[in-house]
Amino acid sequence: MLTSLTELKEFKAASAYYETVVDLEDDTNNLPDFISGERVLYVGKGHVEAVVDFSEFDERRVNLS
Repeated sequence: MLTSLTELKEFKAASAYYETVVDLEDDTNNLPDFISGERVLYVGKGHVEAVVDFSEFDERRVNLS
C-alpha cells in the first residue's frame, strides 16, 4: 500500500537511442559522375524518452479509499 508520495515531478517509463543513415543518389546515365548527378547523405541520431508528467498532480486529484 502506498502511504506517501513526495516531490514526484515526472516518471520516465522508457528510453532509447536511435540512429539511421539515409543515402540518396540521382545519376545521369550518359555523363561521368564528376560532371552530373546528386548525392545526399543524412545521418540522424537521437535519444528518445517516454515520460509521464506529474507536475500538475496534487491532493485534489487523488482519491483515497
